[in-house]
Amino acid sequence: MRYLVCVDDSLDCKVALDFAVSQVKKLLGSLTLIYVIELPEFRHWTAVEKIMLEEANKNAKKILKIISEDIQNKYSITPMLIVKNGDKLEEILKVINKKSKNKIDNLVLGVALEGSGPNRLVNSLTLELTKNITIPVTIVPENF
Repeated sequence: MRYLVCVDDSLDCKVALDFAVSQVKKLLGSLTLIYVIELPEFRHWTAVEKIMLEEANKNAKKILKIISEDIQNKYSITPMLIVKNGDKLEEILKVINKKSKNKIDNLVLGVALEGSGPNRLVNSLTLELTKNITIPVTIVPENF
């Protein structure tokens, strides 16, 4: 069983990651981490946008490397790492729906308690889930 967690700097991500790692260990599964760089709204200066995107890619890879090394050191799990540019929801759905040997079996999302976080990804995904994916989605509360 392969679990997918969307990585960012939110508490939601940490909760989802903790749960996914516990499941991978328990079920001898595997883990995929995705970091989606959302493109800036303005598209006026191509050179500036290119520099911003390069910096964001470096930062995403750095964050994934730190998280991956931490998981490897603590749990002996080596996650597959993915960096994508675009709309977070669209990129996650593309990874989930992609036919490959590393097919995703379960999407794990963390959710902040009411009033303590934006829960944007959970809100967006729950609206699109019934239309676009056929895998289980595990929503993990902040107090897991």
